Amino acid sequence: MAELDAVVKGLNLALAWQIKEVELLTDSSTFFRWISDSLSGKSRLKTRAVSEMLIQRRIGLVTSLVEECGLRVQVSLVPSESSKADALTRVPQLWLKTTATPAAVCMAMDYTSIDDLV
Repeated sequence: MAELDAVVKGLNLALAWQIKEVELLTDSSTFFRWISDSLSGKSRLKTRAVSEMLIQRRIGLVTSLVEECGLRVQVSLVPSESSKADALTRVPQLWLKTTATPAAVCMAMDYTSIDDLV
């Protein structure tokens, strides 16, 4: 659903900027199949998702935007490993490794009043 919403917003932005050629890049094979089949008229959307009606509505909106505004849309499936956007969200493995074992810590306090602690 989030990717469909992003496509609708992106197409509206392209229309506002008077751009007629749009390339959609996705790492979701499901989304790729939905949009590709819809734009080519190849087949009707088939999904068992709970929000099937919302998905169909958004795909219909994308299709009608493309047809009515004369947009040329190319959809490409990009593996997640090759995605420049995904690279920005990946945490380096070095950061995830713990290098030292935690040492036991002992602490003594000399406060007599709880008010001093607060």
